[in-house]
Amino acid sequence: MQKFDYRTPRFAVDFPVQLKIQDALHFARCRDISEDGMRLELREPFPPRSCGEVFFSYKNLSLDLRVRVTHAGDTYDGLKFIHLSEEERTKIFHLMSRLAVPRRAASLCVIN
Repeated sequence: MQKFDYRTPRFAVDFPVQLKIQDALHFARCRDISEDGMRLELREPFPPRSCGEVFFSYKNLSLDLRVRVTHAGDTYDGLKFIHLSEEERTKIFHLMSRLAVPRRAASLCVIN
């Protein structure tokens, strides 16, 4: 029988991040995020298992997290958050709760 590992919910986003890997600062865009990690759009991928730090702000919440590259594509890298402190976990939880709130659809009305 095969064991299934379920992933935590991922949220589609689009915000800038700074990624420090191999003693160099790189700029990227976060395209999705979960409690476990994020997917970044990059100009060129990094080698899998590279470690570094990611810095970003989203909706007045700033995070500075240690990460490891888990997979790399032509223009995207998957990053896993590593060695999170309790404070960092709390910030990620707050971010996920903000992203999980359903957005209200704009309503239209006709005025005669």
